[in-house]
Amino acid sequence: MVCVQKEGRFKVAIQTYTEQLERVQATIQKIEESAQEYNIADRALKYPELASLYKREKYLRGMVARYETTGAGKKRRIRRGVI
Repeated sequence: MVCVQKEGRFKVAIQTYTEQLERVQATIQKIEESAQEYNIADRALKYPELASLYKREKYLRGMVARYETTGAGKKRRIRRGVI
């Protein structure tokens, strides 16, 4: 994670969501190319369910897009002269 102070706190959020998205997508790719679970020596290892990974991927894509398009999430409405 790279933190650039002068660009504000949202730069950290973009980097974090982007890194998480890359990790989730890499895990999904591993599962789709091979198997849901595998054995090493006497231990059985299992990846998370694809459905939960797809759900997380969708959420992270939305968060990355949200912060990249507006810089701070959705724009706030101005009502009665108050931001």
